[in-house]
Amino acid sequence: MKCNVVWLKRALRLRDHPPFQAAIEAGLPILPLYCFEPSLLNAKMYAPRHWRFVYESIQSLNLQLQVYGARVNVFHAELGEVLNTLWGTYQICTIYAHQETGVKLTFDRDRWVQKFCEQHEIELVEFQQDGVGRALKHRGGWEERWKTHMNAPQVEGEYTTGKWIVWEGTTLDACGFPESITQPDKNFQPGGET
Repeated sequence: MKCNVVWLKRALRLRDHPPFQAAIEAGLPILPLYCFEPSLLNAKMYAPRHWRFVYESIQSLNLQLQVYGARVNVFHAELGEVLNTLWGTYQICTIYAHQETGVKLTFDRDRWVQKFCEQHEIELVEFQQDGVGRALKHRGGWEERWKTHMNAPQVEGEYTTGKWIVWEGTTLDACGFPESITQPDKNFQPGGET
C-alpha cells in the first residue's frame, strides 16, 4: 500500500502544521509517526521532564486526532529501525516533517533519513518551523526571510479529509517508559497544545 508519513519531532500540535496539511492534500493514506529514540532518551542533554512534556503532548494530540479516527503511531526505537520496518510493509512515497535545529545526535539522524529517502526513492519534504534558516552559506537576506516566515498566515488543516493509518501495537502505553516520564508532575507545565 502506498502511503505518506508525517514524522513528528517537536511540533506536537494540529494547529498551524504544514506537514500534516501537505500530507492531507497529497491524498494518500497518512501514517503519523513519533519515535522515542533510545539514543536521545539516554542522552545527557535531556532530562525526564523533557520526555514527560513530549509524552503528555502526544496524549493531548491523540485526543484531538481521535475524532478523525487517527492517532500518532508511537515507537520506542531508533528512527532508522522504524523506517526499515515500515518500508517492509508500506510503499512510502513522501515523508513530511518540520526542520529541526537540535543537537549533533538529531543532525546525524536527519542526515541518515536523507540518505534513506534517496536510497528508497522517497521524497523528503521539510518545512521551516521557526526563524532559524538551516544550511545558509551567509546571512545576507536573513532578516527579510525571517520576517516573511514570521508574518506568513497560519496553515489551517482540514483533518476530516485525511485517510489515516493506525499501526497496530504502537500505542503510547505500550512503550514501557519509567514513571518519571508517564506520571504528571505538578511542578512543571503539562505538555500539549491545550
